[in-house]
Amino acid sequence: MTQTQDPQIGRELAQAKFTDEMLDNMRALIGTELRTASAVNNEYATRLAILRFCEGIGDDNPLWTDEEYASTTVHKG
Repeated sequence: MTQTQDPQIGRELAQAKFTDEMLDNMRALIGTELRTASAVNNEYATRLAILRFCEGIGDDNPLWTDEEYASTTVHKG
């Protein structure tokens, strides 16, 4: 029997490195007014909004991403 290794197991994550240029660019944004008046995408914590947020930050915790698993926890999905 052939076994296939899960690509997530043992995978090394890339390390982010901040450069002086990146910090200068971010500092240049200090005081910039954000456009929040029309930001309604996540006004409600829907299942899809939570899933998209988790995808955006790379959080694959099954409590957030697997409805069947979540229903078996103390939180009841």
